[in-house]
Amino acid sequence: MKNGLIKIESFLMLDRIAEKHRVKDKDWAPLAGLAHGSRISELRACAQKRRIVEDRAFHFQKFIALKRALESILGEKIVRKELSDLLDKATDLDEKLVLLASLVPEDRKQQAIEYLELIVQATEKEKE
Repeated sequence: MKNGLIKIESFLMLDRIAEKHRVKDKDWAPLAGLAHGSRISELRACAQKRRIVEDRAFHFQKFIALKRALESILGEKIVRKELSDLLDKATDLDEKLVLLASLVPEDRKQQAIEYLELIVQATEKEKE
C-alpha cells in the first residue's frame, strides 16, 4: 500500500464476503458510489486477471467505500467478523495490511495507513 494504492486483487476479499452472503452486484454497487452493478463485474474481472486494463488504479478509499456498502447491506458486525477471519488466514503481506487498515476505526484510519506504509518500507529495506 503506497499513497493509498492497493492491489486490485484486494477487491476479491470483499467479493468473497458478498458472494458468501449472496449480495447482488446491483444492490452493492450504488451503495459504494458506483454507477451500476457492471462496475463490480469489471472490478472482479480485473482482479481475477480475466480482463487486463492498463493503468487500472485501485485505491484504498474505493476498498473502504465497497466495505461500507457491504456493511449497510449485511451489518457492520458481520463484515468486521468476516474481515477479521480473512486476516487470521491471510499469508500475503499486502492483504494483511489492507485488512488491518480496513479494521481500524475511521478517526484513526489515516494515521494507521501512514504507520503501515512505514512498516512496509522498513520490511522492504530489510530484504535488500
